Amino acid sequence: MTIVELITFSIICYSLAYGWIESPLFKDRIWHKLANKIHPHLTTCFHCVGFWVGMLVWWQIEWYKIEGFPSDIIWGGLLGSGICLILDKLMLLIESKIKE
Repeated sequence: MTIVELITFSIICYSLAYGWIESPLFKDRIWHKLANKIHPHLTTCFHCVGFWVGMLVWWQIEWYKIEGFPSDIIWGGLLGSGICLILDKLMLLIESKIKE
């Protein structure tokens, strides 16, 4: 994976996770409320949502490479989870500095 692909992957993962967690379009849906009843962090935590988004995005990028199927998708999920968590903390830090 090149640096351009990594940056693209990061932007896509964070954008999808942010849209899932913060968008009012998703918060009013019945399946969002059901997932929230199963476990509250499932739909509100950037670490959790980032994992599933990372797996989905990695699968979309690497779907034609069958030889490393299960492990590659899990690594993509872990990478997406870490990226989403780091970018969320960075955004919270920037927001707190702006408000001061």
